[in-house]
Amino acid sequence: MYKLGLTGGIATGKSTVSKYLQEEKGLPVIDADLIAYQITADGQPALKEIVRAFGPGMVSFDGQLNRKKLGALVFNDNDAREKLNQITHPRVYAEFERQLAELESQGVPLVVLDIPLLFESNQGMAYDGVALVTIDEKTQLKRLMNRNQLDEPEAWHRIHAQMPLAKKQAMADFLIDNSSTLEHTYAQVDELLEAIKS
Repeated sequence: MYKLGLTGGIATGKSTVSKYLQEEKGLPVIDADLIAYQITADGQPALKEIVRAFGPGMVSFDGQLNRKKLGALVFNDNDAREKLNQITHPRVYAEFERQLAELESQGVPLVVLDIPLLFESNQGMAYDGVALVTIDEKTQLKRLMNRNQLDEPEAWHRIHAQMPLAKKQAMADFLIDNSSTLEHTYAQVDELLEAIKS
């Protein structure tokens, strides 16, 4: 089974590529963000640990994790971000391994591992190839400000909290430039899949 790691920087369009691979190409995608949502749902042990670490203010009145408040904290505090990663990452990767084993037992030839912080998080997973979705920094800034309703300093802060895209590009096996049209992006994904198959 070929394990394709899929990653990008914040607001580069990784989710667009992930959705295309799943919905148009019919490939199984294991999504780290989706798993992170599931393990921090109301009543889950990870949510209780987050409350212990950061206080009851991290939970909204409806019992759900206040992601906006937690995000504002961890993007501005490296220690807090590291503490959150220690709570969530082992659980996310345990679920990853479970889903991978299930797909492998079904004889699936190719699986996509959608991991936003693939290079940042040292999780010891093995990939047969890593695809990076990338755009120029100005476009990234503009998209992030629009998407998350952030002012420019806040948006820069979030971009710089991650490993620079240039550094990720040097570590990736495949690059998908998402700064042009969707058609252009999808054509690159198609080429990538052909390269893997050949």
